Amino acid sequence: MKKKISFTILALLVVITTLFSSVSFADSAIVGQQLLQPESGWKRIDDSDPSIKYSSNRVSGGTTAAFNNTYNLLFQNESVEFKFKGTKLRIINMYYYANQSDNVKVLIDGVEYTYSCAGDGREVWQVLAFEKLNLTDTIHTVKITNAHENSNYHIYMDAIDIDDSGYVLDPDSNPTTEIPDSISNLSAQSHNSNIKLSWNAVTGAISYIVKRSTTVGGPYTDIASNVTGNIYSDTTAVVGTTYYYVVVAVNSNGQSGLSNEVSATLQPISNGKAILTITMTNGSIKEYDLSQQQLDSFITWVDEKDNGNGPEKYKFVKTWNKGPFKARNEYVIFDKILTFSVDEYDVVTQ
Repeated sequence: MKKKISFTILALLVVITTLFSSVSFADSAIVGQQLLQPESGWKRIDDSDPSIKYSSNRVSGGTTAAFNNTYNLLFQNESVEFKFKGTKLRIINMYYYANQSDNVKVLIDGVEYTYSCAGDGREVWQVLAFEKLNLTDTIHTVKITNAHENSNYHIYMDAIDIDDSGYVLDPDSNPTTEIPDSISNLSAQSHNSNIKLSWNAVTGAISYIVKRSTTVGGPYTDIASNVTGNIYSDTTAVVGTTYYYVVVAVNSNGQSGLSNEVSATLQPISNGKAILTITMTNGSIKEYDLSQQQLDSFITWVDEKDNGNGPEKYKFVKTWNKGPFKARNEYVIFDKILTFSVDEYDVVTQ
């Protein structure tokens, strides 16, 4: 009797273990199954997302059975397009036996696949209708078309699932998937009040990070980020200290490697002066007697403005012929400058 009871308990344990094993280690959803929520590692994008574009004759609708209560109905030869970043794609449709297209074309990066929305007699929403895995982790172009030969057959477009770390893009966008190239032509020039860095713009970069060290080869400290031009003036440099600089290009995909390293030493402010002569586009000529520091400031403004940065006008503070005025300022508009020349001279003290 004890043996019979032991055998029965053992059999029950085997059954229970098998059941729990099937629950814990169940396979992922398969095409044709209803999938009311995205599985782990996925996220769901609604059919109404603004980055998903439809052809003109599609019909938008709503039902509580659909994901986010919305759907888009695609008739014969109607299509939907989008781009997405990631490695996998699922298309979520409504299944039904009547008038559901069994000839849906999916183009992923120009490769064509086919699937069906025809069901078994029941109306079922949020069905996993198509799946593509193991794509390269990059931006993919997708087009879904109802290719059924009968104009009475359609597709209920409900949602798409992609990587939980991915995102959807407008099909007309042209995003870059590469990090920028490294800068190879960084140069540095010491002025009286700053050290000016310049480099050629890098294709695909949206900004730059300037790094500095007092030791050859680093370690470097960031002294400026979100620099949008290809010129930067280090105004925090200390006179007599040699600095070593590198610049990094940045875009939405990451950062480039370090540029070539350059060095510069800020020199003491010179007692020299200069006559700055500016010829304007209307033929007028303006002349200013400037200190070396004032001249450096003007030239830095011109360089940065030529690169698309900085204010439109530059202010000269007149310290001569002030007369009865509290202050006299003269402004020069960048776009009105034709040429300028500099004549430097030393101040002779008696």
